[in-house]
Amino acid sequence: AQLGFTEALTNMIGYIIHRAPAPAMMVQPTQNLAKRYSKQRLSTMISDMPCLKGLVADPKARDSGNTMFAKEFPGGIMLLTGANSATGLRSAPCRFLFMDEIDAMQEIQGEGDPVSLAERRTTTFSRRKILLTSTPTVKDFSRIESEFLNSDRRYYYVPCPACGEFQHLQWPRLKWDKGK
Repeated sequence: AQLGFTEALTNMIGYIIHRAPAPAMMVQPTQNLAKRYSKQRLSTMISDMPCLKGLVADPKARDSGNTMFAKEFPGGIMLLTGANSATGLRSAPCRFLFMDEIDAMQEIQGEGDPVSLAERRTTTFSRRKILLTSTPTVKDFSRIESEFLNSDRRYYYVPCPACGEFQHLQWPRLKWDKGK
């Protein structure tokens, strides 16, 4: 099911490039998925948004700092890698870490857990942000479920359109007029 997490991550990356420059890293389950994300989502967003296009050089320019796996901008860099690349996970310190589809990530032989490896990249930053997202897989075995249970279990609350009371929106309560 598509829930919009990857799009939210992409928008956060745009914010970092535009308003909060710092070293950042996006980790996809594999290098191939990182490459696809770079081409289809990140590069498209950068080229379509004038405020970002001016901050990240044209990838065709010589020595632009805009490659498939690295987007340089004033004050920062956005690194992209796959969870199957130990080298990519050890490559550089980052203040912002985004890991997408962590339930699809597997241990790297001889290296360990890719989430732990990537999280170590943030330890030099006192104001680091780590965002893990995933479509949950098997109950009681899902990595994102485990991360949620180990967190403060925060939910996003929305106002009820009828009474205005804030509620944690759950599917049984989601209703709309048929055909609208």
